[in-house]
Amino acid sequence: MTERDVCPASAACLTVADKGKADCGDHEWYNHDDVVEHCYHCAVGSRPRVRPR
Repeated sequence: MTERDVCPASAACLTVADKGKADCGDHEWYNHDDVVEHCYHCAVGSRPRVRPR
């Protein structure tokens, strides 16, 4: 279990707790820069941004 698993989802908490280096297997995506989406939980998870129609 990582710090992010027990820490509330707040901006302050997300900057303190490091992402896991291994694939979390349960990606939750956020828009990084309008080109790529990253996973909240792990550094491995990234994908091209899919724009909603």
